Amino acid sequence: MKIYVSIHIGSYGISLKVFEISKGRRLKKIDEQRRKMDIAVDIIRHQRLSRNTLLQMTDTLCDMKQTIDEYRADAYDVYAGSIFLSAGNIMTLTDQVREACGMSIKILDNPRQKFLLYEALCSVENFSRIIDNRTVVVDVGGNGVQLSLFEKGRVSTTQHIYLGAASVWDDLRRLGQSMDFRNQLMSMINMEMEIFYSTYLNNLPPENMIIINNPFMSVSNAAAKSKNFLLSTADYIKQLKKVMKENAYSVFGDSNGGDANDLFTSFLMLYRSLIEHIPVKEVYVLPISLHEGMAYDYAYNHRFLPVPRDFEGDCLQGAWAIAERYNCDREHINTLLSLSGMLYDSIKKRHGMPDRCGFLLKAAVILHDCGKYISLAKEGLCTYTIITSSEILGLSDKECLMVAWICYFFKDGVKDYDVLSDQFTREEYFTIQKLTAILSIAGALDRSHTHKAEDVKFRYNGRDELAISIDTQDSMELEKVFFDDRAELFEDIFAIRPVLKSVRVRRSIS
Repeated sequence: MKIYVSIHIGSYGISLKVFEISKGRRLKKIDEQRRKMDIAVDIIRHQRLSRNTLLQMTDTLCDMKQTIDEYRADAYDVYAGSIFLSAGNIMTLTDQVREACGMSIKILDNPRQKFLLYEALCSVENFSRIIDNRTVVVDVGGNGVQLSLFEKGRVSTTQHIYLGAASVWDDLRRLGQSMDFRNQLMSMINMEMEIFYSTYLNNLPPENMIIINNPFMSVSNAAAKSKNFLLSTADYIKQLKKVMKENAYSVFGDSNGGDANDLFTSFLMLYRSLIEHIPVKEVYVLPISLHEGMAYDYAYNHRFLPVPRDFEGDCLQGAWAIAERYNCDREHINTLLSLSGMLYDSIKKRHGMPDRCGFLLKAAVILHDCGKYISLAKEGLCTYTIITSSEILGLSDKECLMVAWICYFFKDGVKDYDVLSDQFTREEYFTIQKLTAILSIAGALDRSHTHKAEDVKFRYNGRDELAISIDTQDSMELEKVFFDDRAELFEDIFAIRPVLKSVRVRRSIS
C-alpha cells in the first residue's frame, strides 16, 4: 500500500487530497483540505500575484507540507494550473515555497492538465460503455472550457475555448452588474457554444454529456444519490435552477461575498449555456478533479494499477480526426506509418531515441499533409499552423510544437538551431532532425502517393550503411530521384548511408 498526496494550486484556491493506493485496487481518498484564494483575480487584473496572495499561498503550502509529513506519504506532487503561465512573478512563488518548505511546484500547460483529467476519467466504471455512444466531456475551469467529443469509444475532437470562469468574472467586473450587460455577456458565451456545436459536432446532438470538475455541491450531491452519477437533462436543469437560489457559501464552502459571488455567477452562466446549446439526453456529473488525475498518473507510472486504456492510441486517434478534417490521403499515411516504423526500428540501436519519440514520429506522419488543404504553395507553414493551433489530447505543448516542426522541416527543409533556440534545447532540436530524416526517407519511397513499394525491407549493417530492398509492380524512377535527395540529409544526421540495393519490378501477368 502507498500513500500519495496531490496538491493543486488552481484559479480560486489551493486544495490537497490524500490517497491510499493498493496494488490492483481503486484509489481510496482518506483526507482532503481546501483554502480559497482569489488567485485568478490577481492574475487577470495585474498579470502577477500580489504580495498578500504570495504570502497566503506560501503559508498554506507550508501547512500542507506538514500534512504530507504527518501521513508519511510515499510521494506527493504540487501542480499549478495553466493560468499561472500568465503570472509574471510565478518564479517568485516557486522560489519562496522551495526555500520555506522544500516543495517544488510544477506548472501545467493546458494539454498536460487535461490529459491528467482524462486519465482519471478512464478509471471510472462504465466509462468505456458510456463513450461507445456519442458523448461530449465538459471541463469548465478558471482559464477556459475544454470540450471533447467521443464517438464509438474514441476521441474525435478536443477543443479549448478561452472563456473560463475567471475571464467571465473579469468581463462582469468591467462591464458592470446591470442586467443588460449580463445579457450581452451571456449572448457572447452562447455564440461560442453554438460555434462548437455547429462546427465540431456538425449540429448532431450527443447522447450524453460528462461533467467533471463540477463546482456546485448541490448538483454533485444529487448526482451521487443517483445510479452511476447520472441525471436526466431535465433533472440537471432543475438542479442548476436550485443552485441559482443558493448563496456562495453553499456553492464554494465560503461565506465571503464579493469576488466569490461573481465567480459563482460566472460558473453558472457557463454551465447554463452548455446545457442549453449542446442538447443531450443524459448528464453524468462525475466526482473527478485534477487530484484524481494526479493520483492515477502516479499509480499508472509506478505500475500499482493497470492502465485502463491505450492512451497513445487515443492521442493518435485525435491526430487522425484532424487529418480527416483536412482531407488527407489515408492510404498514403498508412504506407508512411509502415515505412517509417520499420526504418525507425531498424536503426534503433544507433539513433538512441526513447520509445516516446517513435510515438511522436507516428503523430507527425499522420499530420504531415494537413497544410495542403489550405495552400499547396505554403504547405509546410500551413501544416505547422494547423498543428500548433489544434488540441491533441495526450500531446504536451512542447511535443505538439516538436511534431509541427518535424512536418515543417519535412516540407520546407531543416532550419538551423538558431531559428528554434528559444523553443528547444539542442537535444530536443536534434531529436526533431532525426525524426525528420526518418520521415523524409519514408516519404521519398512513396513520393507519388501510389503505394508502389509493396514489399520493403530495411537492413542496417551495424556500421555505416542501411540497405533497402523493394519489390514492386511499377517503375519507381520518380521515387529514386527523391530518395537520393533525402538520403543526404539522413546520412548527415545519422552517419548512415541509406542505399537502394534492390528494386525488383514484378510485372503483372495479363
